Amino acid sequence: MRALSNVQISTTPLGAFPELEERLRFKLQDAADTVLEKLNEKMCRLQSAKDAISNQLWSVQQLYEQNEASLDLQVVTERSSVTPSVADMLEWLQDAERHYRQQFLQRKVLLQMVAVRPDDLALLESVPGRWKSLACPDGEQRVTETLCRVSFFLELQ
Repeated sequence: MRALSNVQISTTPLGAFPELEERLRFKLQDAADTVLEKLNEKMCRLQSAKDAISNQLWSVQQLYEQNEASLDLQVVTERSSVTPSVADMLEWLQDAERHYRQQFLQRKVLLQMVAVRPDDLALLESVPGRWKSLACPDGEQRVTETLCRVSFFLELQ
């Protein structure tokens, strides 16, 4: 799009083609829309994961709060080589929920910026890099490690 805006097609040999600039601009806009659609699809999947984990966390916290009067603090924090503590599991779930919520919100803000200023070429050019920079390898690794721990404990049962 930037290259197209920097050249005046009518002064080049391509100027003989009628409506070429408009057609090229349409094709480029269509390609940009396709990329944004794919990002929106990724956002839907990310929102589904975030919502599922948030719902799970809410359910677990509700269950804990309903039973906290009858739970001994030592029992809640006690862990063994074959079972994590209830406190550990709650912390893991909160970490996963925080990670997915943060990833979703940051990416949502980025896509909203593009929606507000769709003709800003510099912004459009920066979206792929910004999208990648939002990746949080530490958070993703923490969630992956948590899932591995949980699966390990499930296999032991």
